[in-house]
Amino acid sequence: MHVCMINRVPWVRASVTSWLEHSEMEDTDVVLISRYDIPDSEKRGLSKFVYFESYDDDLALEKLVIELHGERPFDRIIALSELDILRAAKLRSLLDIPGQSYFSAFLYRDKIAMKEWAILRESRCLRSRLLLIKKIFILSWRDMDSLS
Repeated sequence: MHVCMINRVPWVRASVTSWLEHSEMEDTDVVLISRYDIPDSEKRGLSKFVYFESYDDDLALEKLVIELHGERPFDRIIALSELDILRAAKLRSLLDIPGQSYFSAFLYRDKIAMKEWAILRESRCLRSRLLLIKKIFILSWRDMDSLS
């Protein structure tokens, strides 16, 4: 599996290479794009490390990930910070990579929109339930009427 990780947090908070030491990660090649440089000793286990000074520039990051994907397609894109969830979701959509959709990520990041969406979904569900109950009641009433 070929994975792209985008990272905006200091290495102390996201020591990716320590995660890669687990046996279930043996067949995983990880490209880490980071806002912070890391010591060479910490790069073990990574197939590629990119210190990216323009990390906060969305278009520059997208261009870099798309170029790297062109060299060898990614199977997954992972954001290590909640602030990058939308960026990762957008990249997944652009590159047709499985994972959290942009819409789902948007709802996760925007709690007001999430609540409004939940209310809309619930009202649709409620309407469907009420219609179902009404149909059941009408059918039951017809059955009871035929018994008399």
